[in-house]
Amino acid sequence: MSAPVIAVITRTKNRTLLLERAIRSVLSQTRRDWLHVIVNDGGDPAPVDALVARHADAYAGRVQVIHNPASVGMEAASNIGIRASQSHYLTILDDDDSWAPYFLETRIRELETRQRRFSSVRGVICHSMVVRERVEAGRVLFESQKPFNDWMQSVFVDLDRLAQSNTFIPNAFIFEREAALEVGLFDEGLAVLGDWDFNLRFCMRHDIAVLPETLSFYHQRPSAQGADGNSVVVMSDKHLEYRELLKNRWLRRDLSAGGLGLLMAQHDHRLAAASVQKGARKRSRKLSHILRGFGRLVTGRADATAVEIFRVFRFAGFKGLRRALRAIGS
Repeated sequence: MSAPVIAVITRTKNRTLLLERAIRSVLSQTRRDWLHVIVNDGGDPAPVDALVARHADAYAGRVQVIHNPASVGMEAASNIGIRASQSHYLTILDDDDSWAPYFLETRIRELETRQRRFSSVRGVICHSMVVRERVEAGRVLFESQKPFNDWMQSVFVDLDRLAQSNTFIPNAFIFEREAALEVGLFDEGLAVLGDWDFNLRFCMRHDIAVLPETLSFYHQRPSAQGADGNSVVVMSDKHLEYRELLKNRWLRRDLSAGGLGLLMAQHDHRLAAASVQKGARKRSRKLSHILRGFGRLVTGRADATAVEIFRVFRFAGFKGLRRALRAIGS
C-alpha cells in the first residue's frame, strides 16, 4: 500500500464522546487518501479501541491507534503520531474539534496551487469558527458560534501579527512533513502554546497561504472542567505563564544574534504611535471647541460675538476658521 497523501494526527485522552465527532469528521472528508493516526495519551485504551472498531468498515484500513501507557503531553503526543506515520502532508485535528467535509480536498488543492506560484509556500490555513457548547447527560449541546479569525484576508499569514498572538488553530493548518522536520517538530517541553511556538518557527522559514473560507471548527466548553474542558480554559494560568516564557525565549534568541535594534525599533514605534494618538486627540478637542463657538454665533446665543471670533482666531487662525465653516455647512 502506498503512503497516504496526508496524515491526520488526533490526540485524545478519556473523551470518547468528543472523539467520535472527530472520527466522523475525518470519515466524511471528500478527499479519501488520508491516514488517521489516533494517539491515546495515557487514557483508557478499551473505549478508544471499541469506538474505532465500530467504524472499521468506513476506515477501510486507514486508521492507526497508538496507546501511550502514561500521558506524555499534547506536544509529545503529536510528535509520536507524526513519527509513526508516513505522508507528504500533515495536519492536527484535536479530539474535540471538527471540519467541513471538503476541508482536506480544498486545502490541499489550494496549497498545491499556491506552491506553483510561490516556492516559499509550504503550508496553508483556512478561517475557523468558534463553537460554544456544553456536555450534558452524555450529549454535546450547541450554544452559540462566532468567527475566530475571519479578519485574516491577506494572501499569506502575517508573521508580525502572528508574533503578537496565535492567529490560527491547529486544525486549520495543513503543512508539508518535510518542512515540519526542517523547522523542528512540536516542543515537548511546553505544557501549552506548543502550536503557537511551532507556527512561529514554521513561518520564520516558510510562507503559509491563507484561504478566506471557514472550514474548521474550534469547539469550546467554557463551563466544563476536567477531561471535557479546553486547555485554554482549565489551564488559563499556564497559558499566561508560558506566553511570558516564550516571549523571553524569542527575545534572548534575537539579542544573542545582535537583534537589539529590533527592541529599540519597537520602542520607537510605540512612542511614535503614542505621539500620533496624542496629536489626534488634541486636534479633536480644538475642532470641537471651534464648532461650539461657531454654533453659539450662528444661533445667536453668544454673549459677546467679538470674544467668540477672538477665540476662533486664537486657536485656529484663518485656516481653522475656514475648516470650521465648512464643517458647519456640512
